[in-house]
Amino acid sequence: MFMPTSTKPQNASASSVTDMLRKDHKNVKGLFEEFEQAEDATTKQRIVETALTELEVHSKLEEELIYPAIRAEIDDDDLMDEALEKHHVVHGLLVELKKMKPGDERYDAKFTVLAENVRLHIKEEESELFSMADGCEIDWEALCSRVVKRKEQLIAKTGATSKTSQDKASKRKKEDCRSLHKMGKPRNEPALGFPYSLVVGVRRGCGPEGDVETPQGNIHEMD
Repeated sequence: MFMPTSTKPQNASASSVTDMLRKDHKNVKGLFEEFEQAEDATTKQRIVETALTELEVHSKLEEELIYPAIRAEIDDDDLMDEALEKHHVVHGLLVELKKMKPGDERYDAKFTVLAENVRLHIKEEESELFSMADGCEIDWEALCSRVVKRKEQLIAKTGATSKTSQDKASKRKKEDCRSLHKMGKPRNEPALGFPYSLVVGVRRGCGPEGDVETPQGNIHEMD
């Protein structure tokens, strides 16, 4: 995860901002390498989720603050537009990967394509855009401070979103488990218009407070 800078740089220059971006680039490239070496689904999913979060935060910082500041100082709209289009391609892959999980068809292939696109974008950005930024008369200290503050906000928002998703998943699980718990009790009225029939087995992780365990092998049937 990103480690936001907590202090303002002294005698700030373009490197105060581009060094932060280079650090982000190094972090995400490291995640790509980890994915290539990973063998189990759990590890791959952790790497993908981390990479997607870092890429989202990084791209927002560039699109909202850094790119506009540089565009205003250079005479090369084509270069800036191309950078944004590359972000657009990556964003599309991010959206698709968020809906997938390890084991899904083309999951590994899609993340590999994402990595290839990001690596190419990083190479072009560091060799072309960053060198042009060095000659820009931008208030780099002010921009750096804004970038650091915005990064902290985005990371905090990402953490809150993750917690909300986990809470919703936990709530759905409890609701599902309560339904299973109720279905395990014989009733006089058939459920959903068909005879009540249930093979009772051991169910773990369900129930209003956690586990529900019933004897295995018993069959209850009621018309």
